[in-house]
Amino acid sequence: MTTSSLLCVSLMFVAAHAAVEVRVALRERDMDKLERYFHDVSNPTHPSYGKYLDVKEMRNRHGVSESDHETAKRWLEGKGAQYVALSPAGTHLYATMELGQAMEIEKKTYHHDGPAVVQFLWVVPSEEVMQRTRAAANASVVPLNRQAHLRQAMKGTLGDSEPNTIKKAMGVPTGVITKTSTNNTQMAWGTGTYGVQPADLDYFWSLWEVKGMKKSLMKYEGKMGDDGDNYKEGCLDAEYLTGTGNGIKTIISNSNTSKDAEEGLGYGRSLLTFATELTNSDSIPHVLSLSIGSLSFASCAKLCDLVQAEGSSGYDHCWTYLTTTQRQVCMFESQAQTDGINTAFMKLGTMGMSIFAASGDGGSHWAFGPFDDDGIGKALNTVGCKYNWPVFPAESPYVTSVGGTDVVDNQKPWVASGGGFSWTSGQPAWQASAVGAYLQAAAQEKIWPKQGAMNSTNRGYPDVAAYAGEVPYVEKDSPGGLMGTSVACPIFAGVVSLLNDLRLQAGLPVLGFVNPRLYQTVAAHPAEAFQTMSSGSSRCDAGGDCCDTGYPVLDKLWNPVTGLGWPKWAGLSKFLVAKP
Repeated sequence: MTTSSLLCVSLMFVAAHAAVEVRVALRERDMDKLERYFHDVSNPTHPSYGKYLDVKEMRNRHGVSESDHETAKRWLEGKGAQYVALSPAGTHLYATMELGQAMEIEKKTYHHDGPAVVQFLWVVPSEEVMQRTRAAANASVVPLNRQAHLRQAMKGTLGDSEPNTIKKAMGVPTGVITKTSTNNTQMAWGTGTYGVQPADLDYFWSLWEVKGMKKSLMKYEGKMGDDGDNYKEGCLDAEYLTGTGNGIKTIISNSNTSKDAEEGLGYGRSLLTFATELTNSDSIPHVLSLSIGSLSFASCAKLCDLVQAEGSSGYDHCWTYLTTTQRQVCMFESQAQTDGINTAFMKLGTMGMSIFAASGDGGSHWAFGPFDDDGIGKALNTVGCKYNWPVFPAESPYVTSVGGTDVVDNQKPWVASGGGFSWTSGQPAWQASAVGAYLQAAAQEKIWPKQGAMNSTNRGYPDVAAYAGEVPYVEKDSPGGLMGTSVACPIFAGVVSLLNDLRLQAGLPVLGFVNPRLYQTVAAHPAEAFQTMSSGSSRCDAGGDCCDTGYPVLDKLWNPVTGLGWPKWAGLSKFLVAKP
């Protein structure tokens, strides 16, 4: 046996016996009732509107029984787990166990040999887990490809689209309208190199005259990055969340700094871990902005199924290509994982949190843009243009998905604004009328996708839009320029933070899951809270690569490019701050 072979065998042995953190999702009680309550507490016409639950109430209503907890604990300990503990909300088990055993259970998702109370197990990602598992699979790792949107966006110009200019275009006051006594909070979260340095924030606030922000309003959770692509994302999120939601207590969080969490499957595990931890917290932010995402698991699985059916590649080869050589293209590894994240988002909405997710930067066909024309990439591009490929978490029915617009003083759809229809989540009642009206009109358009290219009876996204053209940001004491729905997401999240503050000042509860109220407001008061657009489509990416079909933008209608449209502060503050 060669030296390299011995090393590989040694690494595989070490990997299999490494102790890692795991989480076990338990089958909670009466989840159908929790789903109904989520919709009731978010519906302005329901008596339960705004009557949010806390962790104790969640546990009393839906946590597992003591006997079920003990049953799950004994099963997990029988698999070699140690330090097994129940989460505060009674929804998950925490434990440590050998990596090899943990991953064997994890890959079975719902099909494990455990008791009925156990839903699925996942391994909490870390740099050590990534290195050991990749070494066990293949000692040679292909560098992840940087997608075209990053090269396109990094132009380094300042433009005329700083926070106050954008706020004025929406009609949002640029002065301080908040009060610290409300204890209003907002958060932006990411992984890998994600983060921001306080000095960069200070420079940004000073450079663009952001009023009301100061160091005492900032909190940093986890290790803040200082270099890397997600660090740019962190700077952008922090600067535009605070630049729009100025005067509000802000948390910038990075719960996992591993490389795999930045751009690979570790991100999905990290988001699941982070979201479930929040559901077990006594104190949660009122607003959460999520700018990072990828194609959904269902999209990636379907892509590989189609490529395999055409004979261009085997499923496993396709999956490996998408998850290990393409940056932030496929970062969710199972439907069970996606279901777990959605469940956590639903709970957080029931607890009063508004979650915002960027709708993506590849129109309706890509994560960011076409693949390199390298054999399997060519096959994926052919399939890519034929179908709708939704991204997650933007397609989740429990978040407000934020698309993009361009030209601050004369709004039009941003060319690569992501949107479409989920493959797995049904269409919520609160958007049925708006989406139905769009489908009736859009199906007659020449660029409309062929039958089977999407499931238009499912959840449509985005819900709203905000500015996604190039904006100035500060990184390492140096101004630069970035664009995309990663700009739009923290901007709209900041607007809702301001609305929350006005509500708290008036003695009203925060908005929580805001989608039902947004769609009801638009139905009752057309054009007062949002500006619709009349041209554009989802055919293209930011680099100018276009497919033949896509979703058209039609005047005075919701659409899968800009949602309900561009926010108008006068209408939003009039209708969303008032009592329902």
